[in-house]
Amino acid sequence: VVVDRTETIDNTLDPVFEKKFVLQFRFEERQLLKFEVYDSDGPSPRLADHDYIGVAECSLGEVVSQQGRGLTSKLEGEGSSRNDRQTITVVAEELLTSREVLGLELGARGLDRKNWWGWGSSDPFLTVSRAGEHGVWVVVHRSEVIKANTSPSWPAATFSMTSLCNADHHRTLRFSVDDWEASGSHQHIGEVDTCVAELLDGRAELPLVNGKKKQKQGEKYKNSGVLLVHKCSLEVRPTFLDYISGGTELSFTVAIDFTASNGS
Repeated sequence: VVVDRTETIDNTLDPVFEKKFVLQFRFEERQLLKFEVYDSDGPSPRLADHDYIGVAECSLGEVVSQQGRGLTSKLEGEGSSRNDRQTITVVAEELLTSREVLGLELGARGLDRKNWWGWGSSDPFLTVSRAGEHGVWVVVHRSEVIKANTSPSWPAATFSMTSLCNADHHRTLRFSVDDWEASGSHQHIGEVDTCVAELLDGRAELPLVNGKKKQKQGEKYKNSGVLLVHKCSLEVRPTFLDYISGGTELSFTVAIDFTASNGS
C-alpha cells in the first residue's frame, strides 16, 4: 500500500526531503516498510513514467530502535541504475500532540552577493531545520526563491508546533539561507540557531553566519546578512472535540444512495 510521496528536489544527488510521514507504531507487530526512489522526468503521477533509482526495505521497529540517529540502508538498484554507494537514511521521532500553531513572517537584509554577473545579487531561499538527537538535523520547511534580491521578504508561513519542534519551545531551530542555483549546487550564505522561546521573546534581528567565511576572515568578519523576524505569533487552535465539549450544536442530514450502479 502506497502511504505517500515526497516532494521532488531538482538536480541533486544528495537530497534532504522536507515531507514527513506520520505512522502509527505498534510495538507488537512487525511493520514492514519499502522506500522506492525515482528520478523525476516530468509532472506525470505514474511511476512508470520516471527513471527507477533503487529500493530499500526495513521494518518500522528498526527505524525506531535507532533512537533518532537515523537508519541508513543501501538502495538496491537494477541494471543501469545499480550503484553500490547509494543509500537512504530514515529518521523517526515520537510525536507529541500539540494544539499550538506558530505564525512566522521572515525576511533578510544585506545578504552576501553570490551572483556577480548581471545585477550582482543573490537568489535567496530559506530552510528551517530542527535539531534531533546525535547531531541529526531534520528539514521542516523550505521557502520559495526570491530572485535577485539581497533583502528579501519571504511569504508568511504557519507551523504546527508538533511538526516544527515536537512541542518543545526550547528545541534548537536552524534558519539557513542559501543562494539558489539552477544546477542544484546552491551556495550557502549563512545560518543562525535559535528556538521558539527566543523568537517569542522578541528577537527581531538575527545575524547570519557563514562558518567558512568567518574562519577565513577572522576578526574582520561580522556576518553574511541579518535574518529579520517581521512577525511571530503563537495561537492555540481548538480541536473539533473542544467545540463539542464547549456546547457547539450540530444539525445535519444523512442520506444513503441505493443506486444499483454503486454495487452492493
